[in-house]
Amino acid sequence: MLQRTGGTLLQGDGQQRLSGVSTDSRQIQPGEMFVALQGDQFDGHAFVEAAAQRGAAVVLVSAEFVQPSNMQRQWGGLTVIAVPDTLVALQDMARGQRQRFTGTVVGITGSNGKTTVKEMTAAVLEQHYATFRSPGNLNNHIGLPLSWLRLPSQTEVCVCEMGMNHLGEIRDLCSIAQPHIGVVTNVALAHVGYLGSLDEVQQAKGELIEALDSDGIAVVNIDDPRTRALGERAPGRVVTFGRSPEADVRGRVCADLGFDGLQCELDLEGATWPCHVALPGQHNLSNALASAAVGVVLNVPAREIVAGLEQYRGMYGRMAIRHLRDGVMMIDDSYNSNPDSMRAVLQFLQQVPGVARRLAVVGDMLELGEAGPSLHRDIGALAWQCGLDELIVLGELAAMMAEGAREAGMASSQIHTVTSHQEAVAVVERLAGSGDVVLVKGSRGMKMERVVEGMLAMAEKP
Repeated sequence: MLQRTGGTLLQGDGQQRLSGVSTDSRQIQPGEMFVALQGDQFDGHAFVEAAAQRGAAVVLVSAEFVQPSNMQRQWGGLTVIAVPDTLVALQDMARGQRQRFTGTVVGITGSNGKTTVKEMTAAVLEQHYATFRSPGNLNNHIGLPLSWLRLPSQTEVCVCEMGMNHLGEIRDLCSIAQPHIGVVTNVALAHVGYLGSLDEVQQAKGELIEALDSDGIAVVNIDDPRTRALGERAPGRVVTFGRSPEADVRGRVCADLGFDGLQCELDLEGATWPCHVALPGQHNLSNALASAAVGVVLNVPAREIVAGLEQYRGMYGRMAIRHLRDGVMMIDDSYNSNPDSMRAVLQFLQQVPGVARRLAVVGDMLELGEAGPSLHRDIGALAWQCGLDELIVLGELAAMMAEGAREAGMASSQIHTVTSHQEAVAVVERLAGSGDVVLVKGSRGMKMERVVEGMLAMAEKP
C-alpha cells in the first residue's frame, strides 16, 4: 500500500491486505480502505471515525490534516497512511492496478448513450470472455479509479465508461485506463455550457481516440459526421458502425415494437442476423450496433453478439418502462437529459401506438450555457409538435420549455409549472388516467428520480 500510494505510514500495518477501496463512509465494508477525499462541498476527513465504525481497516488521509488530536480521537487502532493529495493517491493506485492487468481495455464515451453502450457491450463480451464493466456511472476522475480498484483477478476484458464536462478530462482518464479500443457513440450538445461550442465537445470526445496508439482500434458512429471525423484522426485501425451501407457493422430496424423494443437485422459475418433489442426507441439501434462492433473487433461470434444484445434488459433511469396503477405507464428516463436525448424520447413518445394521452414531467437541461433558454424553447415547441397532451415543467430553464410550447400552440391549460418534485407528482396523480403514458426526464442535477419514486409510491397506494 505504501508503494502504491507513495504515502507515509503513521500507524498500523503497512502490509495489511485489503478487501476493497471506498470513498463513501456510508457504504464502506469491513476490511476496506477508506480514502478521505476533499471537495468543494465536503471533506472526507470528517467521516474517518464513521468509516472506522463500519469496519474500515485502513484510512488514507491528507498529510495536511494530520493532527495529534485526530490520531487519538478518530483513528484509534486503524492503519493510517498520509499522502500529499488523496485524489492523486487514489488515481495512482488505479494506475498500478491497470499496469498489472494483462487483458483488453475498452473505453467508451459520447454525448448520449455511453452508459447503455457500456452495459450492452459488456453483455455481448461476457458471452465469450470474463468481462468486468465499470459499475453504475463511475465514469469520472473519482469513479473510474474506483472501478479499477474493484477489478476481479480473472478479468479478461475491462469495459470503462468515460465522462467529462471539460477539456482534458478524458485525456486524464485515458492516462489511467490506457484503452486498447476506444468507442465514441456520438457528439451532441451535452456540456456545451462548460465547453463553449459543439466543436469543443467534439475535441473533448476526441481525446479518447487520441489516446490510442497505432495498435489501438477506434470504433466510431459513421452516421454522426463529427464522430466519423474523429475516426479519421485515429492513429490505428478504425471500425465504423451505423445504418449507413458504408458502415463496417450495419443494421436496420425492421419493426418498432413500442414499449417492447425493436426488431432489428444486423449484418455480421457476411450474413443477416435477426435481433430483438428490448430497449424502446429507435436511437437504441445505434447503441446496439456500437456494442456489436466491439464484439466484432474482439472476435466474438455473431450468434453470441446477438445473444448478448437480446439478453440485455436496460437499467434504471434510462428508458425504463414502469407500470403504475389504474393502467398508467411511466417512461423513467430520469437519469439525465440534453436536447438530443430529449428530442429522441419525445419522438418515441409520439410514435408509440395504443396510448390514450401523453404526459411529460421535465426538468432543466443543464450545462448548456447561453444557449440554454433558446434550446429549452425549441424543445417545448417540439413537445407540442409531437402531440404531448400535458406538459409539467420543473426548474427555471424548464419554464422556457413552457414558453416554447405555448408559443407553438399548446393551450395554457395543458401546461403546468411546478416548484417541487412533490408538486409534480401531485399534478400527475390528478391528471393521469387509464391508458396514459407519463415521461419523466431531466438533467442529473434536477434529481428527477424523486418524481419517479413519488409516482411509484403513488402506484402502491391502496
